Amino acid sequence: MTPLEQHIFLLSGLASRGAQPADLAWLMVGRREPGQRAMVYRNSGMSACTDALKSNYQRVARVVGDSFFRGLAHAFIDQHPPIEHSLVGYGHDLPEFIDASAKEHGIPWLGDFARLDRAWLKAHLAADGTPIAPSGLQSLSDETLLSAQIVFHPSLALVSTHWDLWELWIEASDEAFTSTPRTLIHEPSWVLFWRPEHEVVARPLPDPFAIFLSVLQNNETLGAASAQALARAPGEDLPALIAAVFSAGLVTDINLTSGDSQ
Repeated sequence: MTPLEQHIFLLSGLASRGAQPADLAWLMVGRREPGQRAMVYRNSGMSACTDALKSNYQRVARVVGDSFFRGLAHAFIDQHPPIEHSLVGYGHDLPEFIDASAKEHGIPWLGDFARLDRAWLKAHLAADGTPIAPSGLQSLSDETLLSAQIVFHPSLALVSTHWDLWELWIEASDEAFTSTPRTLIHEPSWVLFWRPEHEVVARPLPDPFAIFLSVLQNNETLGAASAQALARAPGEDLPALIAAVFSAGLVTDINLTSGDSQ
């Protein structure tokens, strides 16, 4: 490795927090201070990454406060430096990082809360899709429909949490949100995100509806999804459930058993 290549290698390592200023000591000559300059570059990069995380997890930042969030962000960036040229969408692994750090920060529901923010961002950044109208079902027999697979809008994200966080998450959408002590219920919950037009829509789901969608997301048929929804709630109105999925603009295509699409 030439001196120039080694210089570039060390500067890159310092900027990505994989090296320390002392590693550049041998390059310090006269008034040239590559280590100090690299520290400026690294600090600027840290600031940009922190701002990107705050933008991508706005509600998380509001509920924990700026000081807590910046500390969390710096710890995450140390272990998960960006690998893309763009910071759009940066921080995909933050919910899992928060879960793994639960003993340190003492907020057991925060990882799930971050998953709600992440799902909103996924829906916001997703590609467009054209929902099919509920009238598209009229030409299909019940047998054909129940054996079909559903293709969902690219923006659809179904989030399962261990805590009921919906009301807090909605409150935190307000820029003037002020965190106050509250009791959160530790129970399984579901929230659906999608973008039928230009705005992201979010909705808490009852258990049968969520099970129905999650089975369909796994490329199972409508019949299989219906069976599992009925197993969870024997009195569920299946026609109404199927109609609700289509009328909400969640579906962009139907794959029939013959391989055709609707």
